[in-house]
Amino acid sequence: MKKFSLKKTLAMSLAAFSVFGVLFGTGCQFHQSFDNLVPEEYGEWDGNYIYRGNVRSKTTGEAGEQIVTSVTIDGVSYSVSGCVDAAINGDDMFIMVQINATDLQTDSLGIRNCIVKYNVKDKTQDLIFQDGVSIQNATETKTYEVHAIERTTENGLLLYGYEETTPATTENTNETQSRNVWFTIDFNGNVIGIDEMNYYSYTRQSDDYFTRVETVADTTSLYYTTWGQKEDKFVADITPTATETVDVDFIDRGGVTGFLIAYYAAEKQTHSDQRLVSLRFYDVKTDTLSDFMKVERQMKWIESTQYGYFVAYDWGEVTYTDSENQKQTVEMQQNCALYEVDYDAEGGVKLNVVYEFEKDKDFSNIGGVADGKAYVWAGWYTSAFGCSGGGYQSEYYSLDLTAKKLTKMKGDAYRETVALTKSIYAREQGAKCGDYTYYLQSEKLTTVLNSTTRAYMLQRYDATKKKVETMQLWKSSGTQDEKAKYCHMMWFNNGGDMDDFIVRNY
Repeated sequence: MKKFSLKKTLAMSLAAFSVFGVLFGTGCQFHQSFDNLVPEEYGEWDGNYIYRGNVRSKTTGEAGEQIVTSVTIDGVSYSVSGCVDAAINGDDMFIMVQINATDLQTDSLGIRNCIVKYNVKDKTQDLIFQDGVSIQNATETKTYEVHAIERTTENGLLLYGYEETTPATTENTNETQSRNVWFTIDFNGNVIGIDEMNYYSYTRQSDDYFTRVETVADTTSLYYTTWGQKEDKFVADITPTATETVDVDFIDRGGVTGFLIAYYAAEKQTHSDQRLVSLRFYDVKTDTLSDFMKVERQMKWIESTQYGYFVAYDWGEVTYTDSENQKQTVEMQQNCALYEVDYDAEGGVKLNVVYEFEKDKDFSNIGGVADGKAYVWAGWYTSAFGCSGGGYQSEYYSLDLTAKKLTKMKGDAYRETVALTKSIYAREQGAKCGDYTYYLQSEKLTTVLNSTTRAYMLQRYDATKKKVETMQLWKSSGTQDEKAKYCHMMWFNNGGDMDDFIVRNY
């Protein structure tokens, strides 16, 4: 199944709240470098193999090899020149490969797409679909090409591709019609259905849900659709005021599926952070819309909780006396409070105030929430007194969400805990094998000359020891660092979603 991490919206997307940016003081920005991510030691090979696209390698990135090297059609063997896409169902991988076949009816370059089912345990392969498959009846012939594998289904594969319809009589060849379509094939490669919806006119929110925004006169309406749905479903009038922008995010958690609609202040603000105005939620299963929050406060979503928690605060001024006995005035975040958006399948969506922090300190930097605790970095200013030079102070805390108790932490322990917390969602979606879970984590590296580079890490989480190790590490583009360790053929030019992989001990 495809995995998506998509931002969409009318006017504004949420900025990711990086845990690394909160560790070094108010107003400071931490520049992530590749060296900071290189582990003292990479994880040792555990006997497991990772499969992605058309490549298998050890989990350490060593011994990379192509899975499907050739395809046989009508008794002729053709070499595989590339991997376009892939989907996974248990031990079966459905790999869309390109073959060079100039003697087959293909495009002018002689390139044809094929879908091969490969069983990773038995190491067997079967050709189940190829470009040029035709269905003929008395009036017309329909010919199909495949461009992408959307997903596996109970009965086969949902594909995106190209359909050409040619009338049975060829007196007027201008009657030939072509269109891009989603179509379903069974596991033997037979075309069994066509989805007539034009999903490209929508914004993709998840594997199954798409949204569309329509503005008529002064009213902006939100609609959604899903696979096989014949008509759009109206969600809500989401018209913002002249001073608002709107963001729509898909939620699927706690038995609740729907759309979180957030309104933010759009007028010019003193600070670049967001000012939340109100929150609404549309529940797909119950077809209900809830307006569960209306307040105007600065806020930050806590990234690791996937729209489950946010911290709200105000900006204020603080005056203190420095070591030279001079009065200093600084601006900082104050009156911080932690909020939870409770997605309850039975009671509906609610907003809870979890904890209100000391009003004169900045508790707005929350690295993550997991296992009943929030991890907080706090800052404040004190006046010089005695041997104390005063000025900026900081401390790390864990907040027990049940006991409502703050406990101090050492900086190293805080950073290690937050790193685990930050990746908790990725771990939940990761590939499991034995006691291990494997997942990808990425970090934005320092921007140089307006170019953005990311570092990717294949992480291994040991559920027994609650330990994370980096197995592979590489840059998204450009020259690779000599300290990188990864399988190039696995992660580059090997189609499909990057985090769509499995791990097996065979």
